[in-house]
Amino acid sequence: MTLGHVVVVVRPGDPGGVMLGDLLGAAGAEVLLTDSVALAAGTALSDPPSTIVLATPATTLVADLRGSLSARQRGVSVVVVVDDADAADSALADGADSVLIRPVEAERLVEAIDRLS
Repeated sequence: MTLGHVVVVVRPGDPGGVMLGDLLGAAGAEVLLTDSVALAAGTALSDPPSTIVLATPATTLVADLRGSLSARQRGVSVVVVVDDADAADSALADGADSVLIRPVEAERLVEAIDRLS
């Protein structure tokens, strides 16, 4: 399976974000690593179809991204990687399209993104 679109990995304080970026790059995605939700949203909106992967338990970032109606209209998908079921529930309630609980196998992450594109 090859990802043929832009994936923006937002990783505030998460060293696993670099590993996610490497994994998604190997799967064929164009990857941007950033700590900035604003940069992630701007990049995703300017180059759809895009997926934003939030590699963080801070699910309030999902609500911030989903607060932009234009993000929904332009087909930006949001995948969140979290530590536990409570964080997963919060991310889904805030508007995440897909949530994966750590540890995440590479194939599962690529499949989750591929299903959304």
